[in-house]
Amino acid sequence: MAANGLGQGIIDAGGAVIEILGTYGFATTPAPTHAQLDAWVNAYDLNISTFIDADSAPGQTITAFMVRETTVIVKVPSMQIVWVDHGDITGTTPSSINAAATEMHMLLGK
Repeated sequence: MAANGLGQGIIDAGGAVIEILGTYGFATTPAPTHAQLDAWVNAYDLNISTFIDADSAPGQTITAFMVRETTVIVKVPSMQIVWVDHGDITGTTPSSINAAATEMHMLLGK
């Protein structure tokens, strides 16, 4: 995400970006480790908040969304989900963040 500046563009427009690494690669189990999270952030030079599921609830993100590549826009403070996109699950086309960035800018009026 950081490579094409979409995350920073959303932040600059007044939004916030949080990523949850719900799986590592295309496998749904086991849940990602802290070392894999660090490797993910470092590999892509992410300048956003990136998390994994709590140790006490491994796999909760993939269980909730059922698709590895999912982008959700949440209206704060109501926590209402206003937009969801299940993007590419093959890893061969652009991430769903591209469509989410367009939607976020529209919602923010930017």
